[in-house]
Amino acid sequence: MSTSAIGKGLRILEILTDNPAGMTVVDVASKLKIPKTATQNVLRSLESNGFVRTHSKPIRYVLTMKLAGLSMTYVARSGISEVYQPILDRLASETGELIRMTLVIAGQLTWVGMSQGSRKGLRIAPDTGHEVCLHATAAGKAWLATMTLERAMKLLLNQGFGNPDDLGRNAVLSVEGMIEALKRPRKLGYSLSIEEYIQGMAAVAAPIPAGLASNEVIGTLSIAGPMARMDEATLRSMVPKLKAATAELSILAPIIAIQSSG
Repeated sequence: MSTSAIGKGLRILEILTDNPAGMTVVDVASKLKIPKTATQNVLRSLESNGFVRTHSKPIRYVLTMKLAGLSMTYVARSGISEVYQPILDRLASETGELIRMTLVIAGQLTWVGMSQGSRKGLRIAPDTGHEVCLHATAAGKAWLATMTLERAMKLLLNQGFGNPDDLGRNAVLSVEGMIEALKRPRKLGYSLSIEEYIQGMAAVAAPIPAGLASNEVIGTLSIAGPMARMDEATLRSMVPKLKAATAELSILAPIIAIQSSG
């Protein structure tokens, strides 16, 4: 593959990550703004290397689990999880809900760790190894709220709002709506997502500072669960425990940053 083709291939992987139901060659080509033939060639190369597969008619390309597998293998072998996992496990035990952690990697917010506190009843599946949906998740909004509005909107527009049918009923689907939605997280230092990313699910998230006295952020930490257990009052009651955990992770931030970059 040429350097240009590699760049297109990486962009296609990003696009397909945001479209788990798959996309046709025409859809991908339109998104990339390149000819259909060139798009087809890159997709076939990705398919031959096991990163994508085809299904249904018309033929749609979807990601395989190879990319997520590589990501998680890296996390496991780098030793990053050994640093933060005890904190996630303790918070999961204290709240009885799903704890998820993200890191800012190559300018993107990515799910890297989790701990499931619920042992019975309704549980939700994590998206470990995937890029975070910025506008509909508590984690995404918590991160966006730490930066300038200009930068936040640039990241948001680059990712897009996705397919409304794949999101919860309360998902914000406009720039204007997001500008308003980020006001409270900026003021409070945490964000809520109630039936925005997944119907029937809710979450609260807070940023992880790069140090106790730093304005930089290395990622986010969230608590998520079904609405049957997680109404707004319950979410807000968990904020002190959530922020205590982010403070602990902040102390470890230099170690996490070194391991995640190298």
